[in-house]
Amino acid sequence: MFAPIAALALAAASAPAVSAWGGVGHWTVGYVAMNFLDDNAKAVVADLLKPTETLAYVSVWADIVRNTAAFSFTSGYHFVNPVDSPPAKCDYDDDRDCKTSACIVGAIGNYTARATCNNGLPKQDRYEALKFLVHFIGDIAQPLHACGRERGGNDRVITFDGNSNVKLHAIWDTNIPEKYLKAQGLFVSGNDGASAKNYADHLMAKINGEYKDKLAGWLSNKGVYAVNQNRNSLAAIDWATDSNDFNCNTVWPAVDKDTTQDFGGKYYTDAAPVVNIQIAKAGYRLGNWINRVFARCASAPSSTTTVAPVVAPTTTTVAPVVIDATTTVDPLLDHDHCRACCDRRHYHRRPCWSHDHCRACCDRRHYHCRSRCCSHHDRRACCDRRHYHCRSRRWSHDHCRACCDRRHYHCRPVLEPRPLSRLL
Repeated sequence: MFAPIAALALAAASAPAVSAWGGVGHWTVGYVAMNFLDDNAKAVVADLLKPTETLAYVSVWADIVRNTAAFSFTSGYHFVNPVDSPPAKCDYDDDRDCKTSACIVGAIGNYTARATCNNGLPKQDRYEALKFLVHFIGDIAQPLHACGRERGGNDRVITFDGNSNVKLHAIWDTNIPEKYLKAQGLFVSGNDGASAKNYADHLMAKINGEYKDKLAGWLSNKGVYAVNQNRNSLAAIDWATDSNDFNCNTVWPAVDKDTTQDFGGKYYTDAAPVVNIQIAKAGYRLGNWINRVFARCASAPSSTTTVAPVVAPTTTTVAPVVIDATTTVDPLLDHDHCRACCDRRHYHRRPCWSHDHCRACCDRRHYHCRSRCCSHHDRRACCDRRHYHCRSRRWSHDHCRACCDRRHYHCRPVLEPRPLSRLL
């Protein structure tokens, strides 16, 4: 996250000041990105978002929901903690730093595949994936979101403009960009939305001016669906490496040189240009990324799905699911596919299963990896054991069998949560 936001509003110009929920920086990233969307991407974004929403408006959603039970599993997706030693050495190593894919570079790969068209997912899932992407592509440009030292600066308390109880991470999120906006006459007191719009216009002038020759270097030449053996986005790895470098040349050297300084002085002067360019990068990257992700949606129908009532058994045809640019699988997956699905964190947890729980669930065939499920025979067995959940409803056993026959269900425990040992 870049900065606590004091407002969530339907329109940026009228955003009222309330408690902190996200970031002026994130809103700014969304506004900048909107300048670079092509016509196709604009249409797909408009179809996925609600009528009152924009990329700027939804940019803070991921910070809000990370504190809820349903999305608490995403809390670790906002950053990556390289095991390096800034400022002496800045070095992102994917096998060392995010081998499990449970970090921001894995999240960007995952939600990119989930946001696009023709992937078999309901429109609601694609809508949520887009909102995650908007936020995470902003987060990954913040240097301390690609830093493992002192928990990304959260454990380092410093003084900023006389306030002696400020976290280093927070001044990069909030204090530095807000001080810069005030110095430029762009800050609107009590209206973070308007401040963000002013900031975006200011950065757009830089993008069309002093940043113009740097734009090509801000993008990665990796494909939007390209992932490595860890299921991490190759482009996001490039971005994490770029952000991580600033920990050696800007973030930490002055901290170690003088820990008692007021960081609102020379430190701010040196850091403000980096904050500006990183937020501009994030917005430019996001616009380009969305264009490329939704390029395959040009002639695709809406992915809105309707759940049919359970009637007599019938045969249905299920479309294949595209996981990435090179892999296509049938949604009615076998056991090994579900294990791979778990490994990629593409599974649905109720309420939020740990990775190990999902593996154990796979072992018993009581799983549902989003729309990728076990065989029909295993589902019937699941129904027979009464450990079923049909389309968010608690069916009777007979109804579940009919539901099984139509393939409109997934089997999950829906009664009282039980220890894993009782499931095995």
